[in-house]
Amino acid sequence: MPSDVLPPSYAKLRVPSWMYGGNPAGLLEFSGLQYRRVSGETDVWAVQTEESYYRRPSRLVTLEHLIGPAVYGEHFDALNKLIDPAPTTLSNEAILKINQLGKQAEESGNITDMIAHMQVILMAVPVTELAATAREMYSVISGLPVKDAPMERPLGDASMHLVRRDSLLTHRIKFAAIWMQLENDERLREQGPQFLRRQLSGEERVFQSSSELHSGIYIFDAYMGPLLGSLSPYVWGFYTGHTFGNIVATYGLPLSGVRSGAAELLQTISIQGGTSAVPRSPVKPRSATIAVEWWVTAMNDLFAVLSDFANFIDKDGFYDSARHLHTMLTVEQLFRRMVSMQVEHRDLHARRVLLFSALDTLQRLARRPIETHCSLRVARKTLNKLREKIPRDAADILIPRAVEAVEALEQMQSGFFLSKSSGVVKVADEKRGERILNLDTAVAHYIKVLRDATHGHGSNRDGSIAKTNALLAHHNGEVPHALGWIAYLYLLDFLANPETFKSIIRSQYS
Repeated sequence: MPSDVLPPSYAKLRVPSWMYGGNPAGLLEFSGLQYRRVSGETDVWAVQTEESYYRRPSRLVTLEHLIGPAVYGEHFDALNKLIDPAPTTLSNEAILKINQLGKQAEESGNITDMIAHMQVILMAVPVTELAATAREMYSVISGLPVKDAPMERPLGDASMHLVRRDSLLTHRIKFAAIWMQLENDERLREQGPQFLRRQLSGEERVFQSSSELHSGIYIFDAYMGPLLGSLSPYVWGFYTGHTFGNIVATYGLPLSGVRSGAAELLQTISIQGGTSAVPRSPVKPRSATIAVEWWVTAMNDLFAVLSDFANFIDKDGFYDSARHLHTMLTVEQLFRRMVSMQVEHRDLHARRVLLFSALDTLQRLARRPIETHCSLRVARKTLNKLREKIPRDAADILIPRAVEAVEALEQMQSGFFLSKSSGVVKVADEKRGERILNLDTAVAHYIKVLRDATHGHGSNRDGSIAKTNALLAHHNGEVPHALGWIAYLYLLDFLANPETFKSIIRSQYS
């Protein structure tokens, strides 16, 4: 093949000769890339991830079970192998706040205060003390008694897990910010290291393009949140963020994540919320461990796609940093919208707005319109496929809200009160005179009308005015609180199908 034509597993990368102390090859090697110069070019390299080159599975995100019902023995010693590349010393003010949290937990005896205190301690202790601290915290959690039955230990099936992020992931992800600045900063291109030295000596930030919009990759807060919130308003564990990844602690059963009545003054302001209680989903002793395992494996597969430069090339085979950055920002946006939706249990309207934003984001990632995602037929099919892919024990934790999403779509059909006898919705159509929608299609289009109404009700497109008015007239406007879980259903689908995502982002220049 011609020297400038590369296999699809490679990307061409233009690397200035001054980069990495005048050693561009060192930068590529440091990032876990196989590389070679492109013939006839002085600063263009053909790069490929080591996993792709050696045809081996990626291990960018890995999991070690420390203790739990599905774990043989305990493995807290795994924490002794960790190295903190940037250890910090707590200020006196931080220590005082941690002690205040501990005193509050001791005085209240409230499990929320106790967990919040444990969470802060796990995040604050030096990595050299993490193993002993985690072992102690696990002992406290698993030994918590019931008020009315002090001899019982309802959290006896608690577990703990270590999620590790390989440094190669952060190195590769950083390329997008570096190359975005190279392509958009003329001073950096022309002056190179001299410009960088001046910036750094003046304590200016460099290579920070949109860094705060995808900061979740560094401590996984955006990506672990939807896992621990998957049974909202119940919570079945917590995580702590560290430079190496996360400690995940699970309770062995779902605990209520909300208090009855107002827990703080802001909640005395009346808002619309759900109209029915959410039942507690039963889980097996090993469910939490298997759910964490499935999720972390899916995260690893997702980041393998997101950190492979060959997935983000232009029509000439060159690495496209803008496409890479856009994709990372969009993925993180989806996960962050999901976390926000999960914690907004009390607010019907906040969850609905977040749903519409998540559906817009999913449309970009999955290349499917909102009407498709909101079709009962498509949602049922997606749910059935997820049941085949997710282990049964993990499904106890991961699937219930996806089931509720499908049920919510079905419930919305009953809101078409003018269509109860006919089972269809008649909509005026300029071209065909009249268009008949079955209830599945009508619900999908009605949700799209509500999504468009985030900019104000009423269509400004001539071809949509009649349909919008007809849908608003036929439906009573009751939207189940659980409809928000439609976004969660498709987030699971997104995680479960990394190869589909890979083919979508590669198809732009195929």
